[in-house]
Amino acid sequence: MLRLGFAGIMMIVASCTSLEIRTDNDLTIVSGELLTTQGEPIRIWNQTASYHAVLTTDSFQVELSLNEPGYFKLQYGTSNAELYLTPGQDLVVVSARETNGLHFEGRSAASNNYLSRYQLFLDSIMPSEGRLYGSNEADFYAAVSQVRDASLDYLSNFIVSHHNLDPVFFEKERARIWYRWGLLLSTFPSLRGYLSQGQTNLSPSYYSFQKELSLDEAGLLAIPEYLTYVLKVIYNEGQRISTEGNSQPEHEVAFNLISNMISNPLVKDHCYHRVMQNILKSGDLQLAEQLMRSFKQYTQTSTLRREIVSHYLIRKNLEPGNQAPPIMLCDEENNKWQSDQFFGEYLYLFFWKIDCPACIPVLKELEYLANDFKEYPIRYVAVCLDTSRQDQFEIKQSSSLQNFQIDTEFSSEFRTRYLIDGLPRAILIDPEGNLLNAFAPLPSSHNLRQYLRDALDSSSHDHTFNAY
Repeated sequence: MLRLGFAGIMMIVASCTSLEIRTDNDLTIVSGELLTTQGEPIRIWNQTASYHAVLTTDSFQVELSLNEPGYFKLQYGTSNAELYLTPGQDLVVVSARETNGLHFEGRSAASNNYLSRYQLFLDSIMPSEGRLYGSNEADFYAAVSQVRDASLDYLSNFIVSHHNLDPVFFEKERARIWYRWGLLLSTFPSLRGYLSQGQTNLSPSYYSFQKELSLDEAGLLAIPEYLTYVLKVIYNEGQRISTEGNSQPEHEVAFNLISNMISNPLVKDHCYHRVMQNILKSGDLQLAEQLMRSFKQYTQTSTLRREIVSHYLIRKNLEPGNQAPPIMLCDEENNKWQSDQFFGEYLYLFFWKIDCPACIPVLKELEYLANDFKEYPIRYVAVCLDTSRQDQFEIKQSSSLQNFQIDTEFSSEFRTRYLIDGLPRAILIDPEGNLLNAFAPLPSSHNLRQYLRDALDSSSHDHTFNAY
């Protein structure tokens, strides 16, 4: 029974990790040589996107300070790969021309070679479009189960022929396979569905499959798919309740379900934390305030509790009508600017980074937006959050917009004041320096143009337009 199996898994993980002495200063050096088109960046970031390394040549080396083993993403050119990095264990990455994949060397090579080869294996057994279908519910469930079982067999065969594979990593991967396919079943009803007579149907087998997976494995919180799966199960149950007449907001329903569906205190804490994050990101401060007392009462992990309380207080300061926190900028001549120097006009600030794949196309949309709204008193400012001035101004050369950079001494404070936890991001400020929208629609949003017209049509157009 898998529920009992995971308890055994976590005993292994706990016993293995307890033997390792980690320090915050452990450095992991990732280096190698990858095939990319000249000028295409090489990027490394972790699963929460809180760490980024940007490299711009085929031959690269980067030092990462890690506190614990974790999964990372590597992007090189148009290709992506998954990495498993461990504190103090260096990794060498090279392009494997014979397999059109990657080959790894170093102390953690076996784990990363598995990830690379498993992805090739998965590509070979999945349909060409990468999606599973079933003409009926039973076929759909069988297709998911078949790929899951084939993945488990592949992992077991790999460990037999690779005795140096980290046993902690092996057990993590075994758990990931189960939760990855459980998540697939849980998201199919709402996102993809299985196809039957041209309609998307809820799979009853999802509920039977769900019984095979525990929602109370705190030791699996480091696995990306685990908490995502747990929350999806909770939200799915909330959707089922809503169809029976419950009119509460979905996040409130999910919050109230946690205590009934989760027993492990640490998993509970992470679920409460994630749901409160969802509420704050949605901008529903009334609901956040309503649930805050219960959140502080129920959540035992002080770091998670403090983070949400701090997030809530900052989010309140970013409500429309409040004075915009100051922003310190530098232009390409390294002249210092403050955001209050732009007051007197509406200010549309667009924030981006070179290592943000979604940012560059949206930056181009900002040019189109500026051209479409020349008659409006809006100053458009593109602000790069990279520390590498050379890279950002090289990209700026292909843009008609003048590019600013965030003042490096102010960068951390700015991210905190404006809750910058993802890019791209846009902020709209009125001529008096008050926030109109700290989470404004992006230039690529089809709603932005109408949003700006609605916000500005009633005001005077006496100011001179400037596009930055």
